[in-house]
Amino acid sequence: MLLTALNEWNADTMWPKVYTFTQDNGALRLVGDSQLYIGAGVTREHLSTVIAHWVRFSIKFYRWLTGRIAFETD
Repeated sequence: MLLTALNEWNADTMWPKVYTFTQDNGALRLVGDSQLYIGAGVTREHLSTVIAHWVRFSIKFYRWLTGRIAFETD
């Protein structure tokens, strides 16, 4: 159910991409991945804006996933 939800999110959104990681002790973790190319440099304002977007979309993902999992378990 979780992998289906993550595949749906990754297909419908550009970022953050989210995947699972299983630790040696068997604990399953979700990992969000966003990237920013700054080869030409970056201003403080630009970096602050990008980080704010990353945080906002992480919260959006969390709300989406909890709603999606709750829908599946009903």
